[in-house]
Amino acid sequence: MRKIYIWDKIVSFFAENKESEKSERAVNDSYVAKMKYLAQDKMNFTAIFSSKLANLAVSEANAEIKTEDKAEVLKEAFNDVWRRAKNITATSLGVGGVFLIPHFEDGRIYTEAITQDRVLVEKSVGGRIIEATVLAESIRKDGKNFIRWTHYALLNNELVISSIATSGGEVIPLSCVEEWKEILPEVRIKDCDRMLFAYLKSPADSRDTQGFYGVPVTYGCDSLIREIHEHLAAISKEYKIKQAFIGADSMLFSAEGKLPEDGIFKMLSPLGSERDFWQEFNPEIRHEPYFKRLEELYRMLESAVGTSRGILTEVSSKGATATEIKRARFDTFAFVEEIRRSWEYAANDLLYCYKKLLCYYLDSREIDASVLFDWSYSLFESSEESFAQLKTGFDAGVISAQELRQYLKPSENLKLAEENIKKIRENKEENYA
Repeated sequence: MRKIYIWDKIVSFFAENKESEKSERAVNDSYVAKMKYLAQDKMNFTAIFSSKLANLAVSEANAEIKTEDKAEVLKEAFNDVWRRAKNITATSLGVGGVFLIPHFEDGRIYTEAITQDRVLVEKSVGGRIIEATVLAESIRKDGKNFIRWTHYALLNNELVISSIATSGGEVIPLSCVEEWKEILPEVRIKDCDRMLFAYLKSPADSRDTQGFYGVPVTYGCDSLIREIHEHLAAISKEYKIKQAFIGADSMLFSAEGKLPEDGIFKMLSPLGSERDFWQEFNPEIRHEPYFKRLEELYRMLESAVGTSRGILTEVSSKGATATEIKRARFDTFAFVEEIRRSWEYAANDLLYCYKKLLCYYLDSREIDASVLFDWSYSLFESSEESFAQLKTGFDAGVISAQELRQYLKPSENLKLAEENIKKIRENKEENYA
């Protein structure tokens, strides 16, 4: 396990008397969790759960910036993040959380997604970060490592962003690295009530009401995962030692006792027994008990993570109603809803960051905008029943034609749906005439 002694020294560069021991331990645990998530030497259950839950949460979902202003820079920045939503979500679930850190460059806003082991939260109040240090970037040149650190501090509604560079644990000027020479050592942005970054936190239970950092989706399941790997190894061994082979009578071998080809073995017949020149050995593999136990272990892991059947085990929904499907998958549905709430919080914080950066760097007024999400529930509900409910709402006058069309064409926003409906009605009138 890696010890992050470097954080003590880095934090001391910015200020003194920091009470960040607990955060340092959490960052260290996050690094270990990231290594487990990235491991490829055996079946990675953390990665499996993270990927499948990310698919359920954001696949087929839409998110866009809603504004009356011409804010192409803002929309483009957010669209770039949402294009990476599946990967960002899976990583957040796999390591515990992902920070989305925007920066302004050449008239555009770029957002970097970094794992939480690179962010040391030094002070927070009620889940609101007051002070944090970010390992922003590392570069290796001429056999030396150069690291750039960014420190955020919220003081009296003013955000102070400080940047330093280090090499060999010592502070060096930012200008020593060509790529960093344009970065200002300090930036002060007024009228800020939060950090200019967002945090997408894993909704997995950390068993700690005071902790800030999230935990991986399989947190607390190490012993169960270890047992599953041992059982998988036992199954593999069962198949290996019980491979079919052919035995040949010893009379068929040469004087040197050489074996002809792989898979043929010399038989030693006891005295008085009937001689059979060839004999096939095909032991029966204990398939049913092994895989029944594996199914039980998979189900136990799904329960420990907090999901319903269907992540590792098979689940059938053929002929079931929307209510029955939702009831059978309620735990997974609830987990996915928590992931989506995390995205909504993070997206609103990210939008706040974008607006503040545009005001600061372009000296413009703050844009009035909001994030609009359209989540998909197709995997948890019957599409026929859902459409029938919308149709009933349309007939009752509580659902618009645009909303009804948007259900069938989720890629369209309300404005485009309205335009297409208008075209269809005009074509019908022309054909009727």
